[in-house]
Parts: sequence; C-alpha cells; structure tokens
Amino acid sequence: MASIDRSGREFTWNVTFTDIHPDFRARSGFITRAGDTQLDARMTVNRFGRPGAILERTSITASAQNFFDHNEFWSGSGLFEHELNIMPSFTFRGGRTLTFMIRNGYFRFQPERYANYTTLDGDGSQSPFLIPEALKNLKAFMVFPRIRLTNEFSLNGSFMARETAIFAEASRGFELQARPEIQWSPTDRLELSLDHTFSKISRVSSKQHTMVPNEIYSTVHITNIKAQYLFSRALMARMILQYDLDQREALKDPATGRQLTIFGQAQAASSTGEFQGQFLLQYEPSPGTIFYIGFSRLMEGERSYRVSTMNPVEEGLFLKLSYLFRI
Repeated sequence: MASIDRSGREFTWNVTFTDIHPDFRARSGFITRAGDTQLDARMTVNRFGRPGAILERTSITASAQNFFDHNEFWSGSGLFEHELNIMPSFTFRGGRTLTFMIRNGYFRFQPERYANYTTLDGDGSQSPFLIPEALKNLKAFMVFPRIRLTNEFSLNGSFMARETAIFAEASRGFELQARPEIQWSPTDRLELSLDHTFSKISRVSSKQHTMVPNEIYSTVHITNIKAQYLFSRALMARMILQYDLDQREALKDPATGRQLTIFGQAQAASSTGEFQGQFLLQYEPSPGTIFYIGFSRLMEGERSYRVSTMNPVEEGLFLKLSYLFRI
C-alpha cells in the first residue's frame, strides 16, 4: 500500500494505491477484496462562513475509485470497476449537515466468477451462460442528512436512487434505498438508536440505457436496535438486535430471460428471515485490564418479524480477560 496526501484548511487531496495478491491470507483480522488492485484519488475544497453565520462551511469533494484484477493490472489490462463521485456538503450552525452525492460508474463482469453458470432451456436442457457486456454510465444520486434536534435527540440517514450491478445474475439493476436513523440519549448513561434500511432493486432491460426499472429483483428490510448503558466509568452493557428480511426472485439470464442454474441447480425465488441478538458486558477498571462476557444468537426462518417462526441455527458465548502487569 502506498499513499500520498496534502492536508490544509481549505484544500486537501490524497492518492492511494493498494495491491493485495490473490493468495494473501491474513493471520489476524479480515482483508476485503483480496486479489484486487485499487487506485483511488480524492480532492476537497472548503469555504468557511463568517463567525456566527447560519452556514458555517461549504465543501465540495471529487473522488475516483478504480479497481483492477491483480494479475490483469500487472499484465497491463484495464480496470473492471470504476466510480467517479462529486459530493457537495453544507454544514449549518448547531451541528447539522446536508450532503449530496452524484455518481457515475462502470462495471465489467469477470467471466471466471460465472464459470459454473448455465441457462435452463425450455426443453429442460442447459446452455452456456454468455457474460453480458460491461455496464457503463451507472448513474446515482444520494442524500445524507444529519440533523441534531437537541443535545439528546438526533435524526440521520441516507437516501439513494442508483443504477447498480446485480452480481448474482450479471445484469443491470436500479436500486431505491432509504436508511433513516434515530439516536436518543435521555441521560448521560443511556444511549438508544434505531435504524431501518429499505432496499428495492429492480431489473433494467439490457436494451435500455436509462434509469427505468422493468421488474422487481429483490426487496430487503433491515431493522437494527441498539441500547448501551454505562453503570459506571468501568462497567458498561450493550445489546444489539437486528432483523434481516430478504425476498429475491429467481435468477434470470439478462439477455434471454431464461432461468439461471449454478452447478446445474436452478436458482429459484427465495424468501428468508434472519434475527441476530448480541449482548455484551464489559468491565475495564483500569487501562490494560479488561473483562468481556458476551452472548450471541442467530435465528433463521420465515420472512417475518415474529421470532416464533424462526429456528436457532447458531449460538455463541465468549469470555475475554486481559491484565496489564506493571513492572
């Protein structure tokens, strides 16, 4: 990894190069996008208002992200994913911000990722799956409001309409996504948050080049509830509950509309529900001395908020004790 940057009050920029070999294995932690080479650039210009002004700061950021296959990059081949973003942002008095993002992207499907795909013909036979052409001019518009109503209560969120790649069937899609979030701190010890993500992805015909959806591909609802209570400076408890409700249609060949198979198995429509619960108790009497005890449960079943319709599939209990010896 290599990076070069310049930081200033009114003008900043940076360029970052990251290259991860496909055979790299992390001994600790998790490395995303192993086998990719990434080249990013970012530039921001800030303008500040007068002291006491309602509009405290205006900024605009231009950024570019470019992804290459590791082997293709070093052999001189082109990229397979590219994004160009323009982000104007406005910061108002009282810690309120409003940010917009306009994006144009490019994505090329990699044939090796679909080597086990075939299409199901009308007579039950299977034909080779032909990789579609690269998706160009993937347009997007996003809004990110952050509103602090009081010192205890704030509203945040993200809202977007974008063209995107549907990786599971190598097609062009159009996504509408909304993610409102509520944060409430009624006391200095208690913090509560609730956020809900709604995402609907529709297919866009390969013959169209506009953001006009044809039919729904998937609908997702993700609800997350978090509570944290500080009993003292050393003792803290945290609980996280999350529902993930997903409905997806059968995979189709974007060129012929025929059903797709993977390893010879037809990929039918699915409707699933998932519930995750996590509880953590943390005790840290002094720096370097810490004790954790946590419990987690994962349940799967019907696409419903009723836990009674789900079955537990995974449970975990973990302990951690760390003590710093001072010599």
